[in-house]
Amino acid sequence: MHPLPYGLALFLALSAWAQDPASTTDRLKFLESENARLTKELEAAHRRIQELDNNGVAVSPPTTTHELGPDPWGNPLAAMRTIKNKFRADVQGKGQSIPDATSDSKVVQSYRRVAEKWIEANAKFRQPIEWRIEVIEASIVSTNPKEFEFRAHVLRSDDVRVGSGFAFRMPAAAVPDLVPSRAAGTWLLSADLGAHFKLKAEATQTDRANPFGEMPLIAPQVECDLRYTVRSLRPDTKSTTPAAKPA
Repeated sequence: MHPLPYGLALFLALSAWAQDPASTTDRLKFLESENARLTKELEAAHRRIQELDNNGVAVSPPTTTHELGPDPWGNPLAAMRTIKNKFRADVQGKGQSIPDATSDSKVVQSYRRVAEKWIEANAKFRQPIEWRIEVIEASIVSTNPKEFEFRAHVLRSDDVRVGSGFAFRMPAAAVPDLVPSRAAGTWLLSADLGAHFKLKAEATQTDRANPFGEMPLIAPQVECDLRYTVRSLRPDTKSTTPAAKPA
């Protein structure tokens, strides 16, 4: 039996689950676990394609862990967890509760005012990071000025991938000799981690019960996108799988 396409499988899973009302936290946990499961299926499909390309030779899947480790800024998922915890601590420290689907309009309106002030206060959020990463691919996304986009995973010291992959961009001038097709490998990334926060338009009761809408990332109605301002990207010369040397 062939697996369903990724998008269709997620759609059907959400359709069945949507009949059972749950809190925002439960919805997020469900979406995270379902996304992780479908991502594994997608990676398995990619490995089967690689095996066909390699005349049937099995391709070993990379080792991945979802244990985020002790460093609060050590990888994208750990950073999101740290930001989420900070938001909740700051908001609740002001005596404001975090609303759920059962909260009345007064609680929601009060929460939105506090959240909006928090977003304004953290608009210039920056956190220096130093990550050892495995670049999966690089591509040119702009020609004037020339800019690269990288897809990568953060690596532990034993080469295990931590959490999901992430993407970042940087000016091509910062790595002038890089050939995108030869970028796969291990690099040392030095950057400033930023975050863009957004308070969603006020949800209606129907929106709150609709799992097909956009889901908050750090708290109800508060979205967060991580962004990276790269200071340097250097080949990891100590790695057993270093990045290819520039042409």
